[in-house]
Amino acid sequence: MKNERMTAMVVVVAVLGVLMGPWTATSAAADFKASEPRPADGASGVKMPLLQWTPGGTAAWHNLYLGTNAHLTEADLVAPRQPFSMYFHMPGFEPGVTYYWRVDEVEAGGTVYTGDLWSFTTLSGAASNPSPPNGAESVAPDTKLTWTPGADAIAHEVYFGTNEAAVASGADDAFMGTTIAHTYDPGILNWGTTYYWRVDEKEGGGPRTGGGATYTGPVWHFTTAEEGQGVVYRVRARGGSDDNDGMSVETAFATIQKGIDAALDGDTILVYPGVYREPVDFLGKAITVRSVERAAVLRVRDDFAVSFYMGEGRGSVLENFIIRDSFIGIFIVQSAPTIRNVTLVGNKYGVEAYAQAEPDISNCIFWYNTADDLFGSPARYSCIERGAPGAGNFSDDPLFADPNAGDYHLRSERGRYWPEHDVWVLDKVSSPCLDAGDPNADYSHELTPNGGRINLGAYGGTAYASFSEAINQPPEIVITAPADGTSAMRAETVAVEAEAKDIDGYVVKVEFFANGEKIGQDTDGCDGWAMEWKYGPVGEFELIARATDNEGAVADSAAIGIWLHTR
Repeated sequence: MKNERMTAMVVVVAVLGVLMGPWTATSAAADFKASEPRPADGASGVKMPLLQWTPGGTAAWHNLYLGTNAHLTEADLVAPRQPFSMYFHMPGFEPGVTYYWRVDEVEAGGTVYTGDLWSFTTLSGAASNPSPPNGAESVAPDTKLTWTPGADAIAHEVYFGTNEAAVASGADDAFMGTTIAHTYDPGILNWGTTYYWRVDEKEGGGPRTGGGATYTGPVWHFTTAEEGQGVVYRVRARGGSDDNDGMSVETAFATIQKGIDAALDGDTILVYPGVYREPVDFLGKAITVRSVERAAVLRVRDDFAVSFYMGEGRGSVLENFIIRDSFIGIFIVQSAPTIRNVTLVGNKYGVEAYAQAEPDISNCIFWYNTADDLFGSPARYSCIERGAPGAGNFSDDPLFADPNAGDYHLRSERGRYWPEHDVWVLDKVSSPCLDAGDPNADYSHELTPNGGRINLGAYGGTAYASFSEAINQPPEIVITAPADGTSAMRAETVAVEAEAKDIDGYVVKVEFFANGEKIGQDTDGCDGWAMEWKYGPVGEFELIARATDNEGAVADSAAIGIWLHTR
């Protein structure tokens, strides 16, 4: 045991040595330099003229340089031999300016350790950070306008309307008034309309105190959703806030339920990757809650992860999620929602449906659920560990990439995404869930090669779906001349022409047949696919053109009729 412990200690020390690197004079000097600046290096929106830092280990004094040019000189030394690791800049900061600063640490013996160059940008005097974001589309007609006020603003003049020039010039008919709150409610807006707005910030004070300045803001714009189009809200577990408006990635909500609360029928909630530990209730709304391509995870211990119990219909859609480690993955009562491409793993119960619930469940995977997978509801084109009746259902192991590590991508010999390293890798086996989804489901967002059919579970139908062997699609061909029902003299030469194309390759040959007998072919389509039929026998004929693509797939055209006669 002692030897094993000593060996482990050696390994730990070796690893730390690799991670930390060798001890050098440079790394030692770093201990004597100022560090951890506050405000942080590169910070923006700074207002308080207070600078702080962590002093070097042997510093007795601090020489602080501050200026608006990155090349600081002795003229920028604003606090020589400062005794404290903080400095308050009495003149204050100018709004909207980038400042550079540096702290040189001075030892009692006079040795100076030159500090790193840091920077920050002060809060502008003008309004900033508009919501809805500048250029936003599909904005809800009942939206409210908010912004970050200028540094010393005490009032805000709001200009708003559909005339950009009027807003930009500050025309009277665009002036909505002055407010002390940094929000403005324009009322219910028109569908499908672009609106322009501007906020001018007014500072307090008067001419004698240098105050009273007005900062004219930039002109922002947004476009409301088309009627019936629906609004798109966004949710991010990391970086989102339920105090945001949810209209962009930058102003996303933090919780899915906040998005549902804000949504109306026809709206969409896009959920960004992350683990969401909240029960989700659709509240009877006909909305789509869809995780973006790198599927989000719902994990709600001792509760229902998703609930439908207010009469939801097919317009209530849940799509592209991993639901795991919950008491019940999806709970349905007297409702008929649409559930597709959801992976339900490690829950006590997968889907529980009661009281004439009639959900449409497709392209899903139910695995590792401890008590039951599916109760009270059918499913189709799904992988269900305990089995269930329904078209396209099966119970073969889905072959997840690494379920113990939470990676539920499907293994594939042609390639699957490895999120831990952001690369695509090849497996020795392929999941039976590849190309096993509803044949009518949209697979167009899956990258090639794919089998022309959607994968099961989360990621299916997205750019992160595992690859599969591509199925060659046959070419398409149609005879363009002669016209159907043409009558021609036997002695005449009949020009037979066709148009052919291949969506996943190219056409290498077109053959022509009359009543089943080959009458010619064309192997060079540069000038079109055609042949000349000379001196055919008298009678009625059915002409067909046959196209062959570069992988040998063959397709026949629809037949046309032609009559050859002697006079």
